[in-house]
Amino acid sequence: MFAKFCTIVLLAGYVLDTNSSGVGLKVPSEAGYRQAIDVSFDGETPMYLVEKNFISFTLDSYAFLEHLRNFNVTDVKYQNVARGLIPAMLRVGGTEADKLVFRYPDRGFHVITAEDFDKVCEFTKTVGWNMSFDLNLLYRNNSQWNASDALIIMNYATSKGYAIDLELGNEPDLYKQTQRVAPAQIGRDFMKLREIMNSMPAYKGRRLFGPSVSSGAAHVFLGEFLQTGSSAIDAVSVHHYYCGGKDLTPSMMVDPNVLNSINYTISESRATIKENSKGTQTLWLAEAGLAWSASAPDTSGFIAGFMWMDTLGMSASNNVTLIARQTFGNLVGDNATPTPEYWLTFLFKKLVGQRVLKVSTNDNSGYFRIYAHCSIVNLNGVPISMDGLDLPVLSPFTSQTWPVPVPAFSYGFLVVPNVDEGGKGRCGREGRRWERQKRKLRERWEGKMGEMEMENGGEIGREDDGEMKKRDKGEK
Repeated sequence: MFAKFCTIVLLAGYVLDTNSSGVGLKVPSEAGYRQAIDVSFDGETPMYLVEKNFISFTLDSYAFLEHLRNFNVTDVKYQNVARGLIPAMLRVGGTEADKLVFRYPDRGFHVITAEDFDKVCEFTKTVGWNMSFDLNLLYRNNSQWNASDALIIMNYATSKGYAIDLELGNEPDLYKQTQRVAPAQIGRDFMKLREIMNSMPAYKGRRLFGPSVSSGAAHVFLGEFLQTGSSAIDAVSVHHYYCGGKDLTPSMMVDPNVLNSINYTISESRATIKENSKGTQTLWLAEAGLAWSASAPDTSGFIAGFMWMDTLGMSASNNVTLIARQTFGNLVGDNATPTPEYWLTFLFKKLVGQRVLKVSTNDNSGYFRIYAHCSIVNLNGVPISMDGLDLPVLSPFTSQTWPVPVPAFSYGFLVVPNVDEGGKGRCGREGRRWERQKRKLRERWEGKMGEMEMENGGEIGREDDGEMKKRDKGEK
């Protein structure tokens, strides 16, 4: 029996209870509340559908300046940790993307070596991630974008068998005065890049996204870009951070007013897309984090999970179809040791399906925050840690009685059974389809590993995007 899944973030001592009409939350008298909180969700018609790689990750382009010193691409434990988060996209980009050229020094730009580029591409292939690469928008001839360096990168990637999606520039709304490019011109630059991609068989079916503006406050810039460039892109990308690292405090990470600020970024971007886009309506948070610079130690660890979980819930429930966490390294501590945020992400990947459900509650405090998706497996969490170099096997814990106590100041995942009665609805079909996909992935993985043992080499392959789309279409 496949069921709906509730992602629960609680900041008070609630107790979960159910009845025939849905899910209810009973508040203990000692908590000081006078009434129960009622929660319901629509199990018949999902609101939105997020991508399979809804949670993705970034590698800051600055890493190339240090020759990937902190990106342990060949470390087995590091690879296993990354592999635990498939499916995912690695977005290689950031401020330094507009200061880099490939292989050959030019105009004072820094150089990406072929060796470093290979390491990142091979890493994503090994762990089963997709990859996108941010091209240099400031490589220009006066007002025109110069595509020559981009062509060198694209042709090199093709020669090596790397399949990459593309992005052009990073936060162009924040360029220095001497480097500013009009947003309408950037839109035309994207059109030029799309024409190049369409002329190259290896890129004709690849995705292009942008313009990766800094926040929802850049909606005027974004609108002018979309008027000339929206038909070139597959997704509109914006960035979101809650504040600067030096301003972030533990109390902010559980403050409803701070958590709700992501609504501004999403709503302003959505309105701008609706008004100006002639093509895609898809919205990505292509770079998202808790703070845009290094923060105090007391804002990491367990407390950070509240803000990260809410970012995921708020994004999905507002039709953001992909969110790339800045950066993957922030989820992996020293020695490739997963942080609490990693384990939350790991569980999210294992439990939460693509279909987003509508949730309503009579609580207006902002401290009780609940999000619901179709579930992909009937499992909830137990204390987890790495087993040497390997990820742990997750064992289910089933509550035989209701209500289920939930400690104060906690967050967690709960699979609620029998919401999709008989498994005939969308969520039931999704669960069955996911089980089939898992079997295919497991069979392909085992077959590929057998080939590698026989041949003493080889690569871990990925299912072709076109093949996946055809298969999914046939299973709907």
